[in-house]
Amino acid sequence: MFEAASKIKFGLDSPFGTSELREYDLYDLVDKQKRVKIDSFEALLDYQLCFTKVVTCLQVTNQLSSIEKDNLYLEGFD
Repeated sequence: MFEAASKIKFGLDSPFGTSELREYDLYDLVDKQKRVKIDSFEALLDYQLCFTKVVTCLQVTNQLSSIEKDNLYLEGFD
């Protein structure tokens, strides 16, 4: 679909669905993103969509604060 999807698989399509996502999934996503250069709008969108999916689940279950979310999002660009 997107160019970025062929470069990196974030592994968010688990058989358990988003209710099984945990904080370590977000850290894993950010660590994987650090290794991939965002060189297109599609790559940025792919990261944004995956990040938002995990963050939304974690915030709904009170496992992640807004400050942590913001810091982790930016860390993906290091």
